[in-house]
Amino acid sequence: MGLIEVAQNFTAIVCGSDVLIYNNRNSKNQKLDPVSDNENHENSKVKILNQDSIDEKHKNSKTQINDPFRKYESFNVSENQKAKEGNSNGGSSNKTNLYSIVSVKASRDGQYLAIAFEEKSAVVWCTKTWTRLCIHRLVKRPMAIAITSDSSTLLVADKSGDVYSFPLKGSQPKDKQDRLSEQEKNEGKGEENQEENNEGEREKYQEKNNGEREKDREENNGEREKDQEENNRGEREKDQEENNKRGREKDQEENNKGGREKDQEENNKGEKEKEVTPVTPKPILGHLSMLLDMAITEDDKYIITCDRDEKIRVSHYPNSYNIVSFCLGHKEFVTQVELLPQNNNLLLSCSGDGTLILWDYLQGECLAELDTREYTPCDLLHMYEEDRKQNEKSESFKKFLPDFPGVKHFAVRSINATQHIVAVVLDRVPAILLFQIDVPNMTPIVVKELEDQPGEVAWLQSGELIHVHEFSRDIITVSELQNNDLKPVAEHPLVSLGRRCAGLFNGVYDGPDFDVLYKQQYDNVADYMKKKQKRLAVEKAAQDGIIVPFKKGRWS
Repeated sequence: MGLIEVAQNFTAIVCGSDVLIYNNRNSKNQKLDPVSDNENHENSKVKILNQDSIDEKHKNSKTQINDPFRKYESFNVSENQKAKEGNSNGGSSNKTNLYSIVSVKASRDGQYLAIAFEEKSAVVWCTKTWTRLCIHRLVKRPMAIAITSDSSTLLVADKSGDVYSFPLKGSQPKDKQDRLSEQEKNEGKGEENQEENNEGEREKYQEKNNGEREKDREENNGEREKDQEENNRGEREKDQEENNKRGREKDQEENNKGGREKDQEENNKGEKEKEVTPVTPKPILGHLSMLLDMAITEDDKYIITCDRDEKIRVSHYPNSYNIVSFCLGHKEFVTQVELLPQNNNLLLSCSGDGTLILWDYLQGECLAELDTREYTPCDLLHMYEEDRKQNEKSESFKKFLPDFPGVKHFAVRSINATQHIVAVVLDRVPAILLFQIDVPNMTPIVVKELEDQPGEVAWLQSGELIHVHEFSRDIITVSELQNNDLKPVAEHPLVSLGRRCAGLFNGVYDGPDFDVLYKQQYDNVADYMKKKQKRLAVEKAAQDGIIVPFKKGRWS
C-alpha cells in the first residue's frame, strides 16, 4: 500500500490528497522552526506536493508548473470544512475522492518519488529540486507502484489485475527527438548554403574561360583592343564579385534570422508539450483478480504480485510470462508482500485471514506462519464487533465478515540477516502488534494499545516507529522500542509537525475497504426452500377447498 515512505534524506507522509515531505537531514533533537512566506523552497524542511499539480484545469497554469509545492500555512481550511459537512450529510466519503493518493514510492537512490492517485494517474518528482518530471495517465485505478533498482522504470499494478511499465522520466525521449530534429534541420541549412557557394564559384570559372577565349580573339585584332577589353573585363568581374558578396551576406543574415525564430518557436512548443507528453504503457503481466500489492527484488530479476484470490505469484522480470512459483497458503486476500531488507531471499506476506507467513518465494515454500488472533486481546476487538452487529441487523444486504479482523499493513525493520522486527496493524483494532523474526521462527514481543486505529506504520532510519492517527490529538506519533515496549518520543520533530499540520489529515486514505474485499457468501438453497414451502402450502389449501385452484399454465 505504501502511505508512508522513508528514504535516506526525506520522509513522505500521505495526508488525504497531499503528500507531506519532511527533510531528514539533521532532524534528530532539532526543533521545527516556522516556515516564513519569504523562505526559499530549496532550504525549507517541510514541503507539500498537492493534487493541483495534476488537476486538468491547472495543467496550463504557470503558477503550478513553477511552484510544484506549497507551504503548509497555505492549506485551504474551508475545503476541509466542506468535506466534513458533506460526510456528515450523507455525502461521499474521502475514500472515494478522486484526488486521494493510493501509494507513494521512492527510488532506492532517493532521487525520485512516484505518487499514484485514484484519479488514474501517476506523478514522478525529482527529489533534488522537487520539480515534477512527468505525469503518466493510467487506464484503471492504481493499487500499488514500484520502481526498479536502476531508477529507469515505474511499475504500476491496477485494480483489473494488470501490471504496466512506464519510463520513470517519461518526457525525456520526446526531448531527445526534438533536439535531433533541430540538429538535422541545421545540417540541412548548412548544405543549402554550401550548394549556393559552389554554384557561384562555377559561374566565376565559366566567366573566366569565356574571357580567355575572347582574349585570344582580341590578340589577333591588335594590342589596343586587347588592352581595352582586359580593362572592361576586369571592371565587370570586380563589380560582379562585389554584387555576389553583398547578395550572399544578405541571404545569410535572412537565413540566420529565420532559423533563430523558427528554433525559438520549436523550443517554446517543446516546453509546452513537455508537461503532457503521453507515454504508451507496456503490459508486463496480468492476474484474473484485483492486484493489491507488488514488490521487485533488488537485482530486478523477479517481480512478486499478490491478488484478491489468495495467490502470490513470483515471475521473472522483465519477461514476466515466465512464472517461477506460486506461494499458496493464505485463505483470504493477500494485502501486502515485502522482501526482508537484509535478506532478499525471504518474503513476508499478510492476509485478510489474520495471518503472517514467511516464504522462500523462489521455491514457493512456507517457512513459518503466525496467526495474530492468538496474540490479540479480546477487549481490543470492540470496534470490529460493533460493525459485525450492525451487519447482522441489516435486512437489505448482509456482508460476509469473518470472526476475526484481517491484517491491514505491516512494516519490517532488519537488525541483521536473520533477525527482524515486524510492526502489524489489524483492521479496526486500536493497537500495534510487534513480532520478532528469528528465521525461520516468529515470536510476539508486545501488543501496544492506542487511542484509535493507526492508519499506517513505518520504521524511520534512526530506528523509531512512526504511525499516523486521524482522530488522535497527535496526528503523527513516533515511538521507540525500549525493553520490549513501545515508548512515545514526545520531542520528535515529526510529532510537532503533525500538530501544526493537523488540517491536512482530514479523511486520510488508509487502503481499500476490507468489507468489499471479502468474498460474499449467498445462501441460495434457503431461499429456494422458502419458496417451495410456500408453493406446497398453496397447493394443499386448494385441494382442501380453502382457496380457488388456479391454472399453472397452458397444459395444466
